Amino acid sequence: MSLEGTDPAILGDFLTESNELIEKLEEDLVKLEHAAEDPELINSVFRAMHTVKGSASFLALTPVVSVAHVAEDVLNLARRGEVDVTEDVMTRLLEAVDVLRGQLDELGAGEMPGDGPAELVAALAAIAGGEKPAAADAGGADAADPAGDAAGGADGDRPLTLSSAKMDLVEFMVVDLRDQIGEIEQLAPALLDPATAGDAQGEIAVKTKELELTADFFELDVLVADVKTLGAAAAAAADLLEDRRAAFGLRFNALLEVMRRRAAGLDEGVVRELHSDTLRERLAGIVAGGSLWDELQRESTPADVEAVLRQDGVTEEPAAAEPADSAKSAGPTPAAAAA
Repeated sequence: MSLEGTDPAILGDFLTESNELIEKLEEDLVKLEHAAEDPELINSVFRAMHTVKGSASFLALTPVVSVAHVAEDVLNLARRGEVDVTEDVMTRLLEAVDVLRGQLDELGAGEMPGDGPAELVAALAAIAGGEKPAAADAGGADAADPAGDAAGGADGDRPLTLSSAKMDLVEFMVVDLRDQIGEIEQLAPALLDPATAGDAQGEIAVKTKELELTADFFELDVLVADVKTLGAAAAAAADLLEDRRAAFGLRFNALLEVMRRRAAGLDEGVVRELHSDTLRERLAGIVAGGSLWDELQRESTPADVEAVLRQDGVTEEPAAAEPADSAKSAGPTPAAAAA
């Protein structure tokens, strides 16, 4: 493995943030030795380790991810009360922090860090693996699903089923997902201006890559597909012909809205069944031109994102087949008005 191709600025930011987190993490671990049941302290340590692992994953720093991942698993179970923070567990966690600090030092020297000690990684994995619940947690996830249905999920929504360790990380993933969607949405207008498109493309490329890795980790294939399409579209935006820019912006934002609705579903414990295939194809068609773009030009121009979602089959058209008397009393339906 090599650091060749890694953006020095991004790597520098990662090292600065991660070294600060590691320092704070070690301080909190020492405090935890004398307050092993302090939930705020355990959560603080867990969040720090989770951030280090997530950032390292984005940069494909596999040796760092391997160590941080098993330590994170142990901390995740500890904060759930399923692993006691004994002296032995604490020793292993502090060893992991030392290894991570050494790996960060190697990165700072311009070298790809070596793997963490196999014995340490195996020991931490054994602590986590020996305490993980199996079927009981899956039942807990199913039990939470009716709340998602009650919140008005679309027909076909299915329960989110993951390993217990991943399931407990979903709340953090949803926060990250919503933040990234919001930031990409703010950058979207800059994609349509040739003077600012280049910078916006660079920033969006970083965010979509991170989102893709996150969606893949949580086994959300359809979200991976959405994110890949979004990233590819953003990368090509600067070369768009002027007559396609408005259509591009509308469907780009429509795909962001689909992702936002998926995040809402995950927050409720369900995978929202939103059929975004046509929307993805048409966004790609706007970029590529050709027959798909010709087809879109023959259709009515949607007025807003909601109209795009209906036109592309993500959401259903408003009911138009109402009884005649009812239709007269209620006034024209949106479909009728459009006609």
